[in-house]
Amino acid sequence: MACILPCCARKKIRTVTRPNKKMASYEYKNYENWMGALPENLRNKPLNELAIPGSHDSSTSSLDPDSDLAPDEPGSVQQIVRMFGKFGRNVMLSWSKTQDLTFTEQLMAGIRYFDFRVATRKETTDLYFVHGFYAAKVEAGLKEIYKYLESHPKEVVLLDFNHFYAFTDETHGQCISLINGILGDKMCPYLDIDSLTLNMMNEKGLQAVVFYQSNVVQEHPQFWPACSIQSLWANTFRVNDLIDCLDKVYNEGRPEGIFYCWQGVLTPDLPYVIMHFTGSVKNNLAMKANPSFCEWLKGKTVGKRGINICLTDYVHLANFVPQIISMNFEENV
Repeated sequence: MACILPCCARKKIRTVTRPNKKMASYEYKNYENWMGALPENLRNKPLNELAIPGSHDSSTSSLDPDSDLAPDEPGSVQQIVRMFGKFGRNVMLSWSKTQDLTFTEQLMAGIRYFDFRVATRKETTDLYFVHGFYAAKVEAGLKEIYKYLESHPKEVVLLDFNHFYAFTDETHGQCISLINGILGDKMCPYLDIDSLTLNMMNEKGLQAVVFYQSNVVQEHPQFWPACSIQSLWANTFRVNDLIDCLDKVYNEGRPEGIFYCWQGVLTPDLPYVIMHFTGSVKNNLAMKANPSFCEWLKGKTVGKRGINICLTDYVHLANFVPQIISMNFEENV
């Protein structure tokens, strides 16, 4: 099954004074420019050694309930929807949606990593974001992100295109051309990750690291390949199992020299959805997962073998974004 599957103030960022030299405590009134407001020592760290808040299945605030089921849904789910009609569709929509905020709202809230599934759609050549249902067009979503970057020149985004459905080599070429056509002048090419810092990107006018997890990018060095990023997915709907999975990898030390995603998400299987058909990802899973994930993160180390990208469903819950950003200022960075 497919990962069943307070508004931001818009004043300028402020920081509080440093209580001592060992520990810098920063409180933002909002997070729309948080990267640009980081101190020099953090702006010179490689991006894979910073704590970066991200969203899981980032496009789902725009899911179209009237669309066909997207090709990422397994046959068993499609059969249920056919059997139960509109009621079945409503159930599956509740278990497919993982975000309330648009791309712009997520960016304003401080999200800098975006998780994308992309698919083709019958009777059109347009490409769409998907998660169970079809969401916004890829072109529209990328233009929305580009517009934000234009007005926030010191911010950087990590865009992870990691699942492709009903794609051919030709479709991959179309998708790559689309991304290039919109973000090309802001895209940082694949390079030595130790040199990938905010200061370096700002100096060169670059604002986007685009992962494209398909072998076709071997001929496109402006994209970052699948080997440059890993993601820890517990694949469970039980909080205890999620924490055990996170603990195991953290205690062993995550791989160095790449980006690493720590997923604080719970994932239901089909029997769970059937038993909780009046529920949703938000009410049954995120409301439990987000506070538990945030609690788990307390005291964790950011850096080469520690915390890097953190992502959740419903990113506005449990003070998730402020906690992730604040981890960059702790003594153990």
